[in-house]
Amino acid sequence: MPIELRKEDLSVAYVQAIAAIAGVSIFGTLRHDMGTDLEFRLVRELKTRSKKRGIQRNDTRGIPLNCQLKSTVITSSKIRINPTRSIILYDLDAKSYDDLVDSDGGCFLVLMLLPEHEQNWLAQDEQKLTLSHCCYYWQPQTTDTLTPNDKTKTIKIAMTQHFTPEVLMALLHERQKR
Repeated sequence: MPIELRKEDLSVAYVQAIAAIAGVSIFGTLRHDMGTDLEFRLVRELKTRSKKRGIQRNDTRGIPLNCQLKSTVITSSKIRINPTRSIILYDLDAKSYDDLVDSDGGCFLVLMLLPEHEQNWLAQDEQKLTLSHCCYYWQPQTTDTLTPNDKTKTIKIAMTQHFTPEVLMALLHERQKR
């Protein structure tokens, strides 16, 4: 499998783990280059009663939240980290940027940064499975506009914007309010 697909698959695994811990349903549309890689939905318990016993079911409700996934190594030419190590400057493809900005708040970016050397991406033993480095998220602001650029648009991601189960839930709840 080409290295780019392996990086993408690791980012999917990371995001699926976050969604599982958050208790969020995740639907995939990967590898179709339609501006969205994954869709998240809140899950709620539905309780129905039959004459003989109660039956519990889960259902997805609410407005979906879409996600673009990107994955790169920390030494990529697409990545620059400022000297104080507080901001990631990422050269996002212009089309991907426009897809995010044009989503009316319904799509955000998850960027997975991996170590330079592939042998350092994943480690496992009997106690744990570890993906090195982490994922960061970026969501366009309402003031962001489509880029006039043909190739890339540099975005700024605060290194404090880790993609966590709490962040995913907050983004989903924010989406439901719009």
